[in-house]
Amino acid sequence: GPLTARFADGILQGDGQIGQLSRYLRLEGLRYDFSGNSPLAGRIEALAIPLREIAAGVRPYVTDPVWRGRLLGIEGTVTAALALSGTESAPIVEVESLAARNLALGGLAYGDLDARATVVNGSTDLHSLRIAGPNGTLQAAGIFGREGTLDVKAEGSNLTLDLLRPFVPNLPNLDARVENASFDFTGSVKDPRVRGSLIGSVALPADTARFTN
Repeated sequence: GPLTARFADGILQGDGQIGQLSRYLRLEGLRYDFSGNSPLAGRIEALAIPLREIAAGVRPYVTDPVWRGRLLGIEGTVTAALALSGTESAPIVEVESLAARNLALGGLAYGDLDARATVVNGSTDLHSLRIAGPNGTLQAAGIFGREGTLDVKAEGSNLTLDLLRPFVPNLPNLDARVENASFDFTGSVKDPRVRGSLIGSVALPADTARFTN
């Protein structure tokens, strides 16, 4: 059915669905109280929304020209379920599920992404994140604090250097692969502390050089 919105007594409410059975955006009991008493409530669900459409909507608000360009090359679809609660000053967003399928950036395939998280008043508790595709598997979990603090653990396997190509210009054309990696990120986004290990290899013209750290 169509999306409907109502505004009365300082409260905005929305319900309904746009799209079709195979692709839609749905609002359930969405409620915003402008008086600040209980401003957030409801659910948002999305099924197979093309990432290029989301990127097109976000791109005008991105000031970094590099990222504006990268958004032009994003492909795939996203399916998600979010629950909203809390207040305007302390919002809570429960990302019950987030799944991106056939994710690609700049022509490079990343595969599928699955994640769950809780955002409370600007702090993100990443319960799980997994990216799996032709260029390797990456898993992560941890906390991104409101003030930019970090407490995140990441693990990867069979990761290729190609994963960095959309983000690193003039990346050397090497056949490099990280077989296993494990890292702990602490400190802050501006001043991160990294501890971990990795095992990998680089294919050279005459041989294959292995590296560990």
